[in-house]
Amino acid sequence: MKAQTTYFSVRHEMLVLRFHLSQSKSLFLRLLTMNKCELIDEIADSTELSKNVIDNIVSAIIKTIMETVADGEKVALIGFGSFEPRDRKARDGRNPKTGEVIKIPATTIPAFSAGKGFKERVKNA
Repeated sequence: MKAQTTYFSVRHEMLVLRFHLSQSKSLFLRLLTMNKCELIDEIADSTELSKNVIDNIVSAIIKTIMETVADGEKVALIGFGSFEPRDRKARDGRNPKTGEVIKIPATTIPAFSAGKGFKERVKNA
């Protein structure tokens, strides 16, 4: 009898979660995403540095990566991954409303490739 109660409880919680997800998918995604402030809090908890210092460091790292990639260079952080500009070729696309063929111009986008250590960490989590 207890197994049925447990099954019912789990099933009920799944249905409630599914309902809430359909109502607010973005809220659920926010629960699974660490933002910059939360990252700064985590670093502050594991170091003796103040949040202001950490915020300045994180901001400087992000700014430097963005500027370097925008200048056409690659940033490689061994074990973590690399940031680099990638060229996309011009291609044909379709207007979803009319179905008309449109030309999508060539562009350069920023890209991230996870390093071996990062991939292994996620795989074994």
